[in-house]
Amino acid sequence: MAERLVDSRPELELPAETTEDLYENAPCGYMSTSAGGLILRANRTFFLWTGYQSDQVVGHRRFYDLLPPAGRIYYETHYVPLLLMQGSVREIAMELICADLRRLPVLLNAALLRDAQGQAQVIRITLFDATARRKYEQELLRERRHAEQATQDKARFIAMVSHEIRSPLSAIVAVRQMLEKTPLSQQQAHLVRMLKSSSESLLGLVNNVLDLGRLESGHGALELHEFDLRALVSASFEAMRARAELKGIALEQTITGEVPQSVIGDALKINQVLTNLLSNALKFTEHGAVRLSVHCEPAGAESVSITFSVCDTGIGIPSDRLSNIFEEYAQGEAVRTRYGGTGLGLAISNRLVKLHGGELRVASEPGRGSTFRFTLQLKRQDSSGTTSTGD
Repeated sequence: MAERLVDSRPELELPAETTEDLYENAPCGYMSTSAGGLILRANRTFFLWTGYQSDQVVGHRRFYDLLPPAGRIYYETHYVPLLLMQGSVREIAMELICADLRRLPVLLNAALLRDAQGQAQVIRITLFDATARRKYEQELLRERRHAEQATQDKARFIAMVSHEIRSPLSAIVAVRQMLEKTPLSQQQAHLVRMLKSSSESLLGLVNNVLDLGRLESGHGALELHEFDLRALVSASFEAMRARAELKGIALEQTITGEVPQSVIGDALKINQVLTNLLSNALKFTEHGAVRLSVHCEPAGAESVSITFSVCDTGIGIPSDRLSNIFEEYAQGEAVRTRYGGTGLGLAISNRLVKLHGGELRVASEPGRGSTFRFTLQLKRQDSSGTTSTGD
């Protein structure tokens, strides 16, 4: 029969262990100082960590004396005021100068004890060795820097390759355009149309990759200037008319009377967003209509709130795809299979709208179409050609 451990006495008696033992051998450093910071007592753990002897510190040094120059500034400007105001401080990161002059990172908790009259008497400090935590934070920082460097290297490589591809591709497009103007047989004309479709799609993809690379690398800053908003919207609309007529889709435009003629903004980026949204709407619509709507609401004396909407009667987007539709390469597999594309246009449009401080939203139902909408706050331009100040 296996032997079992059994209590020989009905009541378990713990080994003698005094409060003093617990204080001295705790896994954290304990210290008591006067209200002025003079060290009155410290436990054995503190001395093991720092290498000091009791007679070097207790009654001879203030806590302030154990801090490096930056720590002393923090002690006087933050630690002491917080302690006096709150009565305690939690999880303060500091460094202590040890006996051998090395620096020990610690997390400090402190409580201020007052007498019956409210006068500060004693400060009780608990110290936790943060060496492992500091090392972990430094490793995380190194990994983050490596990841950022890798991202920058990738962006530079993609930009370089894209530029190298775009140059000969642009030449192919130009040759194709010249070829179209020459007498062609029916078969040759068919081949040229195939060449046109493929080269334009590839050139659009390369341009999207370059645009996304510029935005990711922080080179997508707004270039604000005065422009004719109504003319810009109409130009974006007219640029899509031929494609709509080719597919037999109605293309409709509505600009309400409140929309101002002249505003301040980045016309090129707004035009790029509208072009991307209209192009997507036409791509995913086989019958019905695509509608571009622009309306305006006042947003103070200096600016207006302009809402742009692109609505189509196309295939729509499943509800489980809506949450990530604006992420890079997030276009649904079924959509890619049927229509081609990478989804970069929406990702770029979303980033461009965010640069203006807006947000691109979508509402969609499979089989019934989609509506993409965003609102921008744009500064007015008065009739004299100066920006409205509201005075």
